[in-house]
Amino acid sequence: MTIVPCRMKSTRLPGKAIRPIYGVPSIERCLLNTLAITRSAATVLATSTHPDDTVLERHNLDGRVAVVRGSEDDVLQRFFVAIEQLEADIVVRVTGDCPVVSYEIAGLLIETHLQTGADVTYCRWGEFPPGINSEVYSVTALRKLKELMPDTSYSEYLILFFKNNPGHFRLNEVSVPDLYRHPEWRLTLDESVDLELFELLFSTLDIGREPVPFERIAQFFADNPAAVGINADAAIKYVDNNELAQFLTQATTIKGDGN
Repeated sequence: MTIVPCRMKSTRLPGKAIRPIYGVPSIERCLLNTLAITRSAATVLATSTHPDDTVLERHNLDGRVAVVRGSEDDVLQRFFVAIEQLEADIVVRVTGDCPVVSYEIAGLLIETHLQTGADVTYCRWGEFPPGINSEVYSVTALRKLKELMPDTSYSEYLILFFKNNPGHFRLNEVSVPDLYRHPEWRLTLDESVDLELFELLFSTLDIGREPVPFERIAQFFADNPAAVGINADAAIKYVDNNELAQFLTQATTIKGDGN
């Protein structure tokens, strides 16, 4: 099962989840790619019970995507709502601000996750364009996390709860294939310049309501090398903001951990 947490709340690009990209709302672009993930039986859009998020219920791709609602602040709580409804053993996490999340990478992560028996499987940071990656979690590990750390208010940064507690969880860091090694590209939607890039990408490739394979994205940048500069200066807040990064490290570290 693939879970896509998403809310309408956004300070830098208000309403970004439903902003159209070449005629298709951003969140639907993301969901279309998740439906193409091999070995993922279903996609769930996990939003909150806040009234502003009600609009997201209609972006379910004609019922192909299930919608669950839960806590505004605790994303993991929303995951458990989906897990209980669909009785999943593993969960692929994809954030809703990734219109071109790679279904190919997600499939690769699922395969190695099952082979290794890890608690969490993820891509090695710094090798790929932000916005194409996903993570795979064992449901047993998610339940263990909640037992060890009942307050998961910052679980929008779920991977940090695992990476910052290696003594409690089996981590499986995967190096992506060469095709995806373009960390200089920014493919996440958080600012107006990101929207500008995506509009150019989808309109140039003339992609409608269909998943987009990564090879086509790579070809776009090969044919339009200047496009990488459109949003090159945009920051990733939990990486580039040192104060926030330090706070999140403390908030996601299990107290008493000897590591």
